[in-house]
Amino acid sequence: MSTRAGYSRTVRLWRRGANVDQAPVLFDTEPERMVAAAWLDRTQAQETVWFVDKPGFFEERIWIGDRTGPKAKLDLPTDIETDAHRGWLA
Repeated sequence: MSTRAGYSRTVRLWRRGANVDQAPVLFDTEPERMVAAAWLDRTQAQETVWFVDKPGFFEERIWIGDRTGPKAKLDLPTDIETDAHRGWLA
C-alpha cells in the first residue's frame, strides 16, 4: 500500500469500523512514484474529489471525480502546484 518513497500508493474509500485493507481502492499509482492522494471539496452543492498522482516532488497529475473514483484527467502541465475550492482550481 505504499510507494518506495514510503508514501501512500492507494486512495481508498474507508468507512469507520471497517478494515482499511478491505476498503475499495478508488485510485492508485505505481510503486516507483512518490505518492497517490485525494482531497474532497464539499464547498459546492455537489461534492468533488480531486485525485493526484505525484511521480516526483515537483510533478503532479490531476484527475477530477467523485466517491466512485476519477472521471477525467485534467490536461495541465505537470510542473504546477494546485489548490481547489468552491469549484475553482487555482
